[in-house]
Amino acid sequence: TVACPNDGCTVKVSRSNLANHLAIQCYYSPITCPDPECQNLKCAKKFFLEHLTNKHEQFLLDNYEKLWQKPETIERMTIVQSNEKPQIHVEAPASSNNDVFDDRLERTQNKFGRYARLGSTGKFYCGDELDGCRCSCCNGRCGPSNG
Repeated sequence: TVACPNDGCTVKVSRSNLANHLAIQCYYSPITCPDPECQNLKCAKKFFLEHLTNKHEQFLLDNYEKLWQKPETIERMTIVQSNEKPQIHVEAPASSNNDVFDDRLERTQNKFGRYARLGSTGKFYCGDELDGCRCSCCNGRCGPSNG
């Protein structure tokens, strides 16, 4: 086992689960605020929601519906800068599943209709029971360390 390297975290995890702990589970993982006015402010995940509600309350209230927006309804918007007036091009929602999915926190639906997350191994895991035969070294659940 190894200690989590994040300041404030006292958790010890197996070396194979460290990446998953840092990406998903650790409340002390640093998060950078994407708002340019915050000048790359970094704080622990544990305190980020407090930062958002204190500093970005109106933005959250104006945009909360987007949290539940499905990927197929999101329009792609491109701002084209020119010497004249900037132009905004809006494309229809993406209908292709060929987009690269690399968000380890977001869930996506697999071909069996199960919701799965991208694991630290780069593969998707849903956590449900395995459909086929299972070996004696796992617990029969779909996951990076158990099936």
